Amino acid sequence: RRRLEHPAPIPVYAADGLPTPCLYGLFRPAVYLTEQALRDPQTERIAVTHELTHWRHRDHLWSAARILCLIVYWYDPFVWLAARLSRQDCELFCDACAIRSIGEEHRFDYGRVLLALSEAPVRPSDLICGASTMSGGGKRMRERIVSISKKPVYSVPMIAVTVLFMLAAAACTFSGTPEATDAETSLP
Repeated sequence: RRRLEHPAPIPVYAADGLPTPCLYGLFRPAVYLTEQALRDPQTERIAVTHELTHWRHRDHLWSAARILCLIVYWYDPFVWLAARLSRQDCELFCDACAIRSIGEEHRFDYGRVLLALSEAPVRPSDLICGASTMSGGGKRMRERIVSISKKPVYSVPMIAVTVLFMLAAAACTFSGTPEATDAETSLP
């Protein structure tokens, strides 16, 4: 690896042999870029922004927590499923925040870079990898690209219905049972 002069709050390195750019390290995390990411300044900027977004969200710590859960509950298929879904959610949230950081006008550039840099196939061992890589399988990558290509639209009526539903659920959950009458509670 060789250190790059980059105005980032954590070290940025160029490293050979990596399938994709990644954030790696538990106590001293650093961004590692591939040679492919360094060929174009815009690609490098987007890759660093993506990995720094992972760092800001403390995804390297969440990755360690996922690995710990998989070690302790290695026999439970639902924990493996939860770890996989957690990793997918982490990437989708990172994509949304990175796009917000680089600007909506660069949404398609971000998707293009993501596709170009995530050519590595998904392996089962990726779940127990502590690095936040830009990889993804066909269906997962398609979901990410569709999410990136659509600017999120928030419907005011749908938000209102959701809030009302949550309030109704909370009211039903925290409402007490009817008090028993004295006749029902008297001892025989």
